[in-house]
Amino acid sequence: TTCTPSCTGKACGNDGCGGSCGTCASGYTCNASGQCFTTCTPSCTGKACGNDGCGGSCGTCASGYTCNVSGQCAAICTPSCTGKACGNDGCGGSCGTCASGYTCNVSGQCAATCTPSCTGKACGNDGCGGSCGTCASGYTCNASGQCVASCTANSSKNCYNNDVYWYDSCGNRGAVYDDCGSDETCSAGECGASSSSCTANSSKRCSDGNLYWYDSCGVKGELFQNCGSNSLTADYQCSGTWVQQGMIAKDCINNACAQNSTWSNVTNCSLTGKVCKNGVCVANDTAAPTIYGLAPSGTLYSANAVLTVTTSEAAECRYSSYDKSFDSMTLKFGTSNQTYHSASVVLPKYAAYTYYVRCRDTAGNASAASSKIAFAYASSAVNSLPPASPKETVPADKAAPVISDLLPEGEVSGGEVRISLATSEKATCRYDIADTSYDSMENTLDSDSTGMLQEKSLALANSGAYTYYVKCKDFSGNISKESSVIKFSYAVQDTQDQFGPSISNVFPADTVYQSDIALAVTTNVKATCRYSDQDQEFGSMPGIFSTDDGLRQTATVNLENFGDYNYYVRCQDEKGNAQGSYAVVEFKYKDAAAVLSDVDTVELPDCQQYVSGAADDICDPAADCLCDPDCPVEGDGIDADCANIVDETSGNFFERNGFWILALIGLVLLVIFVIIFIIRRRGLAQNEDDSIEDIDDAEDMDEADVDQAEDAAGDREQSNQYE
Repeated sequence: TTCTPSCTGKACGNDGCGGSCGTCASGYTCNASGQCFTTCTPSCTGKACGNDGCGGSCGTCASGYTCNVSGQCAAICTPSCTGKACGNDGCGGSCGTCASGYTCNVSGQCAATCTPSCTGKACGNDGCGGSCGTCASGYTCNASGQCVASCTANSSKNCYNNDVYWYDSCGNRGAVYDDCGSDETCSAGECGASSSSCTANSSKRCSDGNLYWYDSCGVKGELFQNCGSNSLTADYQCSGTWVQQGMIAKDCINNACAQNSTWSNVTNCSLTGKVCKNGVCVANDTAAPTIYGLAPSGTLYSANAVLTVTTSEAAECRYSSYDKSFDSMTLKFGTSNQTYHSASVVLPKYAAYTYYVRCRDTAGNASAASSKIAFAYASSAVNSLPPASPKETVPADKAAPVISDLLPEGEVSGGEVRISLATSEKATCRYDIADTSYDSMENTLDSDSTGMLQEKSLALANSGAYTYYVKCKDFSGNISKESSVIKFSYAVQDTQDQFGPSISNVFPADTVYQSDIALAVTTNVKATCRYSDQDQEFGSMPGIFSTDDGLRQTATVNLENFGDYNYYVRCQDEKGNAQGSYAVVEFKYKDAAAVLSDVDTVELPDCQQYVSGAADDICDPAADCLCDPDCPVEGDGIDADCANIVDETSGNFFERNGFWILALIGLVLLVIFVIIFIIRRRGLAQNEDDSIEDIDDAEDMDEADVDQAEDAAGDREQSNQYE
């Protein structure tokens, strides 16, 4: 017979035709309904591997790991390279390999099988097959490891020990050109007839790095001048992976003693897995600091907010209301330990706020993307108060103040210079011409009101190079371990009629609501800029801008009182030119809280003309000063501009109709006057008629009655005159 198999709703068992709908896993059986069931309940809670309790698996471990009795993957071996630059990681892996000429010792450090040395050398071999550097084009490396000007071989012929030799253009003796016979004398580079005598001290020539006398026959005589030996300076720089030390190289060139400044390779940082930065070997840090602990968030109910940021390493952090690069951000966080950063801000109105944050570590690595501090500011009258936030715990200050913005540098002029620097926190700084301890330094820099700008004016007596060593101590007693160095040279320069840098992009230029704000200007050439709240000469201005590229200048100032502020700015270029370089930063500092609580005092825009729109159900917000009845304000009321219309079509009723109103009032008054005049005239005529009737009646009376009637008529006439 024909049978139709069916496994609908079944995971196992018979399909009705002798076939199978599937089989169950180990530990499970198929019931009559064709479902797999077990009397064992599998569980992998808290387990990453091993048995699920019913014969199944909770997972397997990666290579090099095994599953322990707790169901966790445990490393068969834990590799470690802590403190090691090479060798085994303890698990068969490698912690690194050493460069040629170095081997890995038992401590996992690369040790030289040969000790390279470049001390006093700028080029040539380091003694271990490596290089102490190469010379620039036009220079060659001599036997002393110094770069000297390339010399043209066989440039001239001169006498030496009564023979003629080739000499190069640098005065170095080459091959023999001509052997003078026993009966000949070498003179002026030629073999000639023997002379009974040669003129002593006829010329001076270089020999073995010094200057010697030579007679007219080319015979070397006494030493004329010892050109001296090479000397190292206190200057360091980086050249690739090498730390180089400044050196004054001395030699005899072109028959004269000469010296030149050059650099000598000292340490190859790559041999210890480090890189060279600012003249020292440092860890190969190429990662920007990690930013976390961003606050506040949620909703705030106070206009005073504190922005906080924590970094994974020592760093400088900045913020802005717009997303921009680290160097373009002008507002800086304050910090005491370089990892916990905070800044106080005043919120001008109820709204949502977003601040963008970037940080840069001491190795110069800056955040590639901004982090955000986002929150809302609302009225506590509408919203319930937020829960109290836990107090932040600020780590103890164990770090010395970071010193930056050391000025001046390069060449200065003017006979007086102001040395200055900035510290990452309030500190006291000392300086000296010798690199010594903080307590031994003889001079103290002056601090500004913030305690973070240190400066001192110095008179320069002579032209030359100047070097000052600086150390700072914060209020927790932490002192700089290494001295910072201010180096510059003073040379008298004629700067007359030379104009200084032009200044643009002055900021701020309107109203600010924060007490700590940044002044910012831009110069057209690299420059040093200063500022003051008084208009002074460049050298007398106490405030100094900081700059990363010499063009964009920024400075942070603290505003103590609300009101108008003027900061005068002058800049000086690298050649000392400051003439005509001038700008003024003008702005207002207002209390944001006062503006919010007294909104009725906020002035409307000062518009030159209001244009009256029509009530045509179309809102046209094309201009700020546009009165259109169809344009509401935030969904309620009419356009605020409609209350301030000043043109001929939108003045008040009296302004438009004043003349006609006055004319109408005059006409009404005239009509009233005419009516009164007519009434008065009618009254006088009636009184006269009454008087005549009284006199006629009196003729029939006796004399006494006549007198009485006349008296009455006189009284009426007097009464009419009074009226």
